[in-house]
Amino acid sequence: MTQEQTESVDQFVTRLKQKAEHCNFDNADEQIRDQVIEKCRSSHLRRKLLEKGGDLTLEQTLTTARAFEQSQQQASGIEGGKSLEASVNKDTYSQIQAALPEVRNVRSVIKLAIMLYAVNHQRLRLLKTLDVANQNNM
Repeated sequence: MTQEQTESVDQFVTRLKQKAEHCNFDNADEQIRDQVIEKCRSSHLRRKLLEKGGDLTLEQTLTTARAFEQSQQQASGIEGGKSLEASVNKDTYSQIQAALPEVRNVRSVIKLAIMLYAVNHQRLRLLKTLDVANQNNM
């Protein structure tokens, strides 16, 4: 039994525990821990768990795996945020270009530019706040 692609380690352990109920293991937690190490989908997590040595408990395995999964999600969010920032600038430019034919006077153009700048500025400030929050959680 291996960890499914969309399955968290907690979900994988739950499945392993359900299967272990039908077995006569002397120490089910050790067997489940070993299965998590051997059959988890991330080779990076496997290495982290193996570095901790043979005294690793199932609970310690879960704690390490949860922290690893959370850091992976945060890293993906940060990496996605960088491309989002470029996308925000491109979207703002497209919005201005789309609105120009409908604008009838200079005052409207200035108001539109200020409004779109403010929206873009708020988006970038939010991205920076999220980036700082993610760095503080590491």
